[in-house]
Parts: sequence; structure tokens; C-alpha cells
Amino acid sequence: MITSLSTLITDFFIIYLADERKVSRHTVFAYRDTMKMLLSFAANFKNRTIDRLCIEDLSVDVILQFLSHLETARENSVRTRNARLAAIHSFYRYILSREPALSSFCPKSLDYPI
Repeated sequence: MITSLSTLITDFFIIYLADERKVSRHTVFAYRDTMKMLLSFAANFKNRTIDRLCIEDLSVDVILQFLSHLETARENSVRTRNARLAAIHSFYRYILSREPALSSFCPKSLDYPI
């Protein structure tokens, strides 16, 4: 059974970032903000509620549209957009290490360079 998106996100923050990587709370907050924005954007893009999203809903197309949205609608700089993308890359690297069943999906999301 594949782990739910909500469990992957929770474990990413609690187990991976906090316990294993021991990143600063500022990094956790920045990654949290990125994930909140991405999930909200993906839910709107897919026309469903956030709790109904699955990992497959965070496709390359959705991520590329999200990055474009950051630069256009939110008027973020390339540097800010790239910081958000780094958080997304980190999340997908975590998924690949914890959920091998998703390996055919995740690398496609990592193709977009920072």
C-alpha cells in the first residue's frame, strides 16, 4: 500500500527535516510555506480540496504551473522561486528514499533544474 500524501508530508517535516536532518526552524517554516502554497495551488488546479490530493496530483505540469504562478501572479523573484523549488526537490528526494513504489513518478518532478 502506498503511503498517503498527508502522511508523506507529515513525516517529511517531523521525521526527515526535524529529526534526521536537524534543519533550522527557519528552514522548516520556509518549507512549510512552500508546501502550503503548492498544495493550495494544486487543489485549485485540480479542482478539488487539499485533503483529496494524492502524490500523483503533484505532477510536473502542476509544479511548472506553480513555479510560473510564483513569478507572475505572486511577483516572486527568480531567487524566491528557486528557493521554493529547492524545497520541492527536497520533498521528492525524501519520497524516493521512503516510498520506492513512487520512484517512477518522482524523478519526472525533479527534472526541472533550480
